[in-house]
Amino acid sequence: MEYYLYLLQIFGGGNPLIHKIIELYGSPQKAVKAIISGDLSAVGAKYMGAVNTASLKTSEMIISYCKNNSIDIITIDDESYPVRLKNIFNPPVLLFVHGNLKSLSAPLSISIVGPRKPTEYGRELAHNISNGLSRCGIATVSGLAYGIDNIVHNAAISYKMPTIGVLACGITIEYPEHSFPLRREIIKNGGAIISELLPDVKCSPEYFRTRNRIISGLSNGTCIINGNNKSGSILTARHAFEQDRELFFTIPESTLDPECSAIIRYLRDGAHPVYDFYDIVNEFYGEYENVIDATFLDKNKMLYLPKAKAKEETLVKTVPEVKPAKAEEKPKPSPKKEEKPLKPKAPENPIVFKVKLEHTQQDINYRDVTPERFLKKSKPKPAPKENPKPVTEEIKETKPEEIKEVSDENPVYERILQELSKGACTPDHIMEVLNISYGEIFDILTDLEISEKIESIPGGRYKLK
Repeated sequence: MEYYLYLLQIFGGGNPLIHKIIELYGSPQKAVKAIISGDLSAVGAKYMGAVNTASLKTSEMIISYCKNNSIDIITIDDESYPVRLKNIFNPPVLLFVHGNLKSLSAPLSISIVGPRKPTEYGRELAHNISNGLSRCGIATVSGLAYGIDNIVHNAAISYKMPTIGVLACGITIEYPEHSFPLRREIIKNGGAIISELLPDVKCSPEYFRTRNRIISGLSNGTCIINGNNKSGSILTARHAFEQDRELFFTIPESTLDPECSAIIRYLRDGAHPVYDFYDIVNEFYGEYENVIDATFLDKNKMLYLPKAKAKEETLVKTVPEVKPAKAEEKPKPSPKKEEKPLKPKAPENPIVFKVKLEHTQQDINYRDVTPERFLKKSKPKPAPKENPKPVTEEIKETKPEEIKEVSDENPVYERILQELSKGACTPDHIMEVLNISYGEIFDILTDLEISEKIESIPGGRYKLK
């Protein structure tokens, strides 16, 4: 564990270079020992500063802090590491987990994502799908952000079902603001909050992109609600597609809207259209009938008839004749059938939990124990405006200053744009010229396409717009 943490101090969470270095040296222990001894041939110039500040002592401090604050650390080598997540491209080498570890390996879980500012149509669909799946006993996964994510997590809490919140920051950072009460309710109901980043790493655009692969990787299928071409949920859809998971899209309000062309493309290529939560239940019911609670489902909307219903409709042709047992023979007692425990039904009147806006004091004073090199002074909050907007039941998003749109200042983005200025080319050509990974090139191309700097053309190629 301390060796994985050492590598995270240098390269950061979600960096596929960690896997390459471990493969090169044979194990994380050998990789760290080589770096400490001065072998920096595989590290790269951009990480030299981090090498000088990383230490195994810092790893031990992080382990001690997490142990004292009920935060589990599981590595990719642990038995409790989710199998579904282990089988994706660039799986997290380590996860910080606050809550129920077993919830990460639920037999059936569905990730549900969408925009932070959904339309009224999107909100209505999100409530239908999230409540329906939770009432069926299906675990859900989302990003613990505003909008659709908030609806998903609260629906699970309402029906006392586990839900997983995947963070794009360290596990001690309260992002979004005032989200600690919601986190506590998630944990109380058997769910978990997880992150692949060191405990007090703040949000960054790259972390939102890399965490999307975890959201889809933990799930049997991913549902995109109210998405459009510029929505970050399209990145999650791409990860789900590459991970060979079932992919669902709600139907756009207008199929002629050019902003939804990417959604239509996915639907034409085989993604499942979703009109209500039954479309997702029907896709998995045949294989997971023993997991899905069908007690309240409308049988007319089911593609598979539940076994209990099928037995009731079986006609008995004749009544079998009962022969008396012979006097000298004692009838053998029939073997008792093992009684299976009844599956608990979802409550008819769920308790709806709503996040309050009062800022509650943080439970953990992590600043006393977290390594100093990760800590940054908090920026003073701006003074409230003279006419503040009234507080509503829904939390309004305040986007942090560090979360910015795609920037041309990134050298990798500039090199890709320079290569495309020579003419249209395929992702494989760019990967070969720039020597970057498969996952990274598609994330960047998606960003550039969303920001309307490039566009895809027939033949799987891209060109400048």
